[in-house]
Amino acid sequence: MVRRKKEKKQWPAFGLPTGIVLLATPEGWRTSVLTAEGGMLCGRLSVPARTDPHDARDAAAVMVTELARDCHETDVQVHWDPPREPWSWTAQVTLTARATRTAVVSGGREDESTAPNRPPSEGFSMSVSVSGPAADTTAPTPFPTGWCAGDLGRFRPCASTYDVYPLESLPPLDAAHIDARFDWLGGADGPRSEHEEHLAALARDLAEAGLALPESFTAFYAGEHLHRTFDEVSVTACWSHLSGLLRSPVEEGARLVRFLRDQQDCVIWYLYLRPCGEAFVVFSHLELESAGWWADGEPAEEVRAAVAASLVRCADTFEEFAYRFVVENELWMRLNSAGADGPLPARLQSYADHYTPAG
Repeated sequence: MVRRKKEKKQWPAFGLPTGIVLLATPEGWRTSVLTAEGGMLCGRLSVPARTDPHDARDAAAVMVTELARDCHETDVQVHWDPPREPWSWTAQVTLTARATRTAVVSGGREDESTAPNRPPSEGFSMSVSVSGPAADTTAPTPFPTGWCAGDLGRFRPCASTYDVYPLESLPPLDAAHIDARFDWLGGADGPRSEHEEHLAALARDLAEAGLALPESFTAFYAGEHLHRTFDEVSVTACWSHLSGLLRSPVEEGARLVRFLRDQQDCVIWYLYLRPCGEAFVVFSHLELESAGWWADGEPAEEVRAAVAASLVRCADTFEEFAYRFVVENELWMRLNSAGADGPLPARLQSYADHYTPAG
């Protein structure tokens, strides 16, 4: 299947940078560049994994200043904030004095991006105040919410590879289309997948913790017919990668299971399992399996709080996540393929109608 490759994304469509998030990970240095439009472009920084943090910050700053100059013909300057953790840095990106006086930012006029820039966290907000593990395992978990995805052609714009859209802005899903056996994808019956043994091990480990996988998650990844669905439809080359059990940084007794990740780890999706039986989907820009590496020699509480602050709740059930993820990627593919002006399949048209003004 033809997939949209990030490296081919048209740079002129990228918004004016307003902030940088730089992360040191075991696999190398990663950046998220935040824009005035609220978008985000993320990927790996082109420096060796063992590059000194000072040199990595310099490389990230050069990348962003060149981006602003090449795409917007304007000059910016990068101001690094005092680091809160030894593996994470943030920076403000502001117009230079000369650019503030002369740059035409958009539409032949200056706009709000010439004003003092907002903090980087406002471009791709994934923060939540966490002071310690939740004592009440039945209380609502304190996650912000949002749907991390790309554009939907003429129906929904996106300033970069991914954006985070308010859940209330998304098309409502028909409960009739969402079932634990995925009949809308052909059902879960048939040969077993390569994940069957791993799922059995997860089930045993969860049982010891008093938890269980949702039936829908097991059916999806245990079925040979279903388990590659996300990989096959993703236009940003996301791929399924099941983890073992990961302890929740938010509350005692909860666990997470990673199941899907972007090809450049811009976003990673996890199944979140609570002691009360609730199971939902969250995403993060962090690889939670690496949290132990980040914690080496550092106060564990600071690392826990930082990882907790990265989690965003995006779907109340795995079935709901699966339906929306598949439909949105199928819709993007149809809109960007030959014959895109023709009629859409019914489920894609129903989804797109939400973005079409009445009348």
